[in-house]
This record gives sequence, structure tokens and C-alpha cells, in this order.
Amino acid sequence: MANKHRRNGDAALAMALARGEPVEVAARQAGVSSRTAHRRLAEEDFRKLIAEARVTLVRRVAGQLAGAGDEAVATMRTLLSDEDPRVRLGAAKGVLEYLFKAAEIGDLAEKLVEVEARLDELLRTERQAGYQ
Repeated sequence: MANKHRRNGDAALAMALARGEPVEVAARQAGVSSRTAHRRLAEEDFRKLIAEARVTLVRRVAGQLAGAGDEAVATMRTLLSDEDPRVRLGAAKGVLEYLFKAAEIGDLAEKLVEVEARLDELLRTERQAGYQ
């Protein structure tokens, strides 16, 4: 078979499993047997397909959250001017908490890019050494 991912139900099965569905439920949703689903899970290529589907889902959710972020920030800014000092304090704490989390995520993303670059370089070096 030229492309293992073209088998009936693979894409639907991978997406259901990426969403966290139990194997039996994912198999039913994809129109395959539980036994087939378990066989596919034993294949490295199929597990990679699930990982890719999971990344797709995470990016989709992140995009939706980013879209709601503008509205959330506007609400927090409005609450910073509220008459009730408890509301202002809660809003200020929320803004600072998310500011620090965003900075931390930015730092982690930067480190991840560095690690990926090092890994790519190591893999490239290993491949070159294997071909000599």
C-alpha cells in the first residue's frame, strides 16, 4: 500500500483518538472495528498521524482563544476602572497573572525553537555520518 494513511477510517480514527476518545468509541466513530483500531495503534506511522491531528486541534483551539483574547483584555481594562476596589484589585491581579504567564510561554517557546534547531542539527549530522 503506497500510503498507509489512506486506509478507510484512518483520518477519522486518528482525529477521534487525538480528541481523547477511548479506542472503542473512536473506532465506532470512524466506522472501523476496535480490533482494527488497536492494530493501527501498534503502527508508528499511525501514532504519528494521531500526534499531527492533536497538533491541529491544539492550534485550532489556540486560534479561537486568541480571537476571544481581545475581548477579554478589553473587559479587564474596563474592570480596572470599576468603582469597587475589590473588582479593580481582581482585574489587576488577573492582568498581571496573564502577563507573567504570557512572558513565561514566550520564553518556553523560544527555548523550544532552540532545542528543535539543535535536534535538527544532530539528526542531520547523524544522517551524514551514516551515509559515509
